[in-house]
Amino acid sequence: MTQQQQVVKELKAGLKLLVRDGWCQGLYHNTDGRRCAVGALTHPRRPASRPGDDTTDGALTALVSGIKKVTPGCRWPVQTDADGRVTSWNDRRGRTAGQVKQAFRHAIRIAERAATQ
Repeated sequence: MTQQQQVVKELKAGLKLLVRDGWCQGLYHNTDGRRCAVGALTHPRRPASRPGDDTTDGALTALVSGIKKVTPGCRWPVQTDADGRVTSWNDRRGRTAGQVKQAFRHAIRIAERAATQ
């Protein structure tokens, strides 16, 4: 499996967790099992998935692209990495679970296109 195919797999797994367990803000995951966008990608039962891991970094980068589709014009400080961008977007007041799931769906399509090139 290529690196890009792994990214697609990780994004799909993250979306599945959000749909199954729910979404939250302010924490990677809460006591009810809900997760933020980054928490869905760095799920504790997948210890290899964490920021700094090539596949997770690729998934976070794709998710930033998905976020830009959901909220065009979204801006971050220049020095912010993909993990920080996703976290700040996820935790922004007014954000909805629907927007987060939509960003994942866009990211999956983006990563799938990249995997076929």
